Amino acid sequence: MTRVIECQCGHQFNQPPNLETTSCSKCGSEEITVRMVFSENISENFKEALKGKLIETSLPSKKKVRKEFFIGADKRRSDGEWIKSE
Repeated sequence: MTRVIECQCGHQFNQPPNLETTSCSKCGSEEITVRMVFSENISENFKEALKGKLIETSLPSKKKVRKEFFIGADKRRSDGEWIKSE
């Protein structure tokens, strides 16, 4: 996590301002902004896949035609290897 505390004049604080004095020591402004940036390193290889279901909405619910589809990378259960599936 990265935390940046700054005033509208551009002055950046090394430490959060004292709770009793919430003004900038450089320009005296009370408009102080705290920005926090969160990041995480991900070392996983991403795979693309699209999975869905087609339903015929004009038919009654029990007679709706359903077609499931899957396109993209899929992990084989037997050995854990990634394969392209369509």
